[in-house]
Amino acid sequence: MDLFQGVENPLLPPESAVSTMRGILGEATGGACTMRITAANHCPVCGYDLGFPAWRADSASDEICPCCRIQFGFDDWDVVNEGERAQIYASWRKRWIDQGMKWNSKGRKPPDGWNPVSQLRLIGVQL
Repeated sequence: MDLFQGVENPLLPPESAVSTMRGILGEATGGACTMRITAANHCPVCGYDLGFPAWRADSASDEICPCCRIQFGFDDWDVVNEGERAQIYASWRKRWIDQGMKWNSKGRKPPDGWNPVSQLRLIGVQL
């Protein structure tokens, strides 16, 4: 008898909150790239743990990611669908990677042991 049959893992987002995009970073990485986006509190551009969701339904946090400097609700506002927003995030990510994945906040220091490559892995981006 399987005690967990039909029970979702509480540590993973529900499948409805996950989408997979292929090839978004194809140009930046020279090949296909798979990215898994979740409803977690990670910046969808750089993977930094914001401590809050960038968006809740149709409402943006209006906050700025201290790592890559995207402002949710300003830089990603004028879109028709989630696919367009994903393209905006991919464009921001490519620019951030091309510029050396630097920490961009002047008023907040990066966390101890900060590693941008590991951070990107949190959102499923492999370099």
